[in-house]
Amino acid sequence: MRAAFAFLAFFLILSALLIDRQTPQSASGGLAGPAVFASEYRPSELLADESARKKAEQLKNKGNALMTKGQIDEALRYYKQAVDADPSYANPYNNIGMILEKKGQRDKAAAYYRMAVERDAKLFQPYLNLAFISFEKGENAEAEKLCRKSMELNPEDGSAYALLGELTEKKGKTDEAEALYKKACQKAPQASKPFTLLGTLYFNKGINDKAIKYLEHAVLLNPKDTQALFNAGLAFKKKGDSEAAVRSWKKALELSPNDADTLYFLGGTLFQMKRYDEAKPVMKKFLEVAPEDRRATKVREAMGQLKG
Repeated sequence: MRAAFAFLAFFLILSALLIDRQTPQSASGGLAGPAVFASEYRPSELLADESARKKAEQLKNKGNALMTKGQIDEALRYYKQAVDADPSYANPYNNIGMILEKKGQRDKAAAYYRMAVERDAKLFQPYLNLAFISFEKGENAEAEKLCRKSMELNPEDGSAYALLGELTEKKGKTDEAEALYKKACQKAPQASKPFTLLGTLYFNKGINDKAIKYLEHAVLLNPKDTQALFNAGLAFKKKGDSEAAVRSWKKALELSPNDADTLYFLGGTLFQMKRYDEAKPVMKKFLEVAPEDRRATKVREAMGQLKG
């Protein structure tokens, strides 16, 4: 789920933040960072420097255009050419990392994110990407440190607030997490994930009306948000609206037909509603998908009652 969110965030900030963000230029035209005075450059060296960066930017922009079309392999080729053209240019390293992460090559992706940071310590996105990787590995302290660094560099990025909210919620600090999720919703009003997280938090607190409100808004923003659809079903069910729960879970199954949790709750709810003809194939699919699941015995018992 996180990879999808991160990748969506990549497209949302591609033109505004990630694409054009680069190391500030010093007054002399050299890269800011370690003190390098204009007098230390010969004119031919300066022109060569500018030419390399210009070529790298052109190659990166071609890669970005391909990314927006979903042509990630072609985009990767251009990003690598950009790195070859100007090895000091940080942006392409981060973009390469995001593609590698999309391909499931998490360790290689992390290496490229670190290379991006080494070349431009003020580029916020690699820190956030590394924070997500640490979070997925269960390295929460490192994830929080990286997330806060990203927020320090770019206080306007909603996905960082959302991640920090998740880390805070894991500590049991639900009120602080709620505030962070709300801030994430404000910073990234078009992203579904912060609304999903906030709605789920309210569900866990037993505040079902608010849970449904935020989860339904998440689905409105992203009809393919299976987590929001599933959790909305739970909230509807807990509120006593089984019909709405069934509708939500059916939509989730259309997107993820082998999700064991959705199959279990949908099948069980249909069974409770005595809609046995609908329940039977759902429960059967659950047993096919998760035959060793601890809930399988209960489902088999229900199936046995239908046979009788």
